[in-house]
Amino acid sequence: SDQGSAIAGIDAGALLAGIPVTNAADDARAAVAACREQLDEVLRRYGASNPRLLGSVACGDATTGSDIDVLVHLDPAGDNPLMRLAGLSEEFGRVLGMDVDVVSPELLRNGVAETALADAVAL
Repeated sequence: SDQGSAIAGIDAGALLAGIPVTNAADDARAAVAACREQLDEVLRRYGASNPRLLGSVACGDATTGSDIDVLVHLDPAGDNPLMRLAGLSEEFGRVLGMDVDVVSPELLRNGVAETALADAVAL
């Protein structure tokens, strides 16, 4: 058994930097980067902007079964915000090939919104 198996699933470079990032978090971020043009088009169609990662992918501790949590700003001039967020979640999931939850700070409770905004990582 080699030393690498002791930290299976952890990106050694990130670990050395003091930021443990799992391979699953790395893979999810890579998928987002690779599909960025498609995701930007989806954002435009739904009147959303400023996408940011939240949760386990943003923190670097995602597992293989983790979803991707995305925080977006919704243009207030658009239609029903809940329907738009549901559509964004579905289309992002289709583009990325994994489960995606999309939320907007305008629809979160104050304490939750403040924490989400503080922890968010720009795409």
